[in-house]
Amino acid sequence: MAPNVLARVLNGDSSIPTPYLQIIPARLHDHCRYKVAHADYPGVVPRQGETVRGVYVAGLTSYNMKNLDIFEGEQYVRRRVKVKLLTVEGNIKGEGHVEGEQVGADTYIFVAGEELLEDTEWNFEEFVNEKMYRWADTSHEYADLDNAIDSEDESGHDPTGGRGVRGDMDNKLKGKQKEEVLGSAV
Repeated sequence: MAPNVLARVLNGDSSIPTPYLQIIPARLHDHCRYKVAHADYPGVVPRQGETVRGVYVAGLTSYNMKNLDIFEGEQYVRRRVKVKLLTVEGNIKGEGHVEGEQVGADTYIFVAGEELLEDTEWNFEEFVNEKMYRWADTSHEYADLDNAIDSEDESGHDPTGGRGVRGDMDNKLKGKQKEEVLGSAV
């Protein structure tokens, strides 16, 4: 997950830093990350001989995990896996990575049905360059663009699956934060 998307999910705002977390490049073996049809986001599924490059995040709280569960939604199930931490990062093609310690981690496996996955690996670089603003930018800089995109998509399809900065997930997290704050007030 991109660090600014992670910050938005954990803190409700991508501009709020998460210094309490340690984010380490890692690889998950025997899994592949495919494009979800008509969506910006990927689906990770078990695939013998394939590898997913991602990050290992240390320091997450139970509150953080609840936010991540909400973010991932019903299309995913959190599973315990083993990942290899990278001691050296190679290039975007995965060449030159040097793996170190193997550690246990939670990851989200796509369970909504493989028929929803395209036969193409999801491209993180493309996501960052072309789609990130829908997921992590809460500034008004993109408001005109967001409105233009919304009006162009006559089908009403949301490529973030409700997970974007203006989506249902964002509203659920904000509502959840308000409920918890009110719930602890006396």
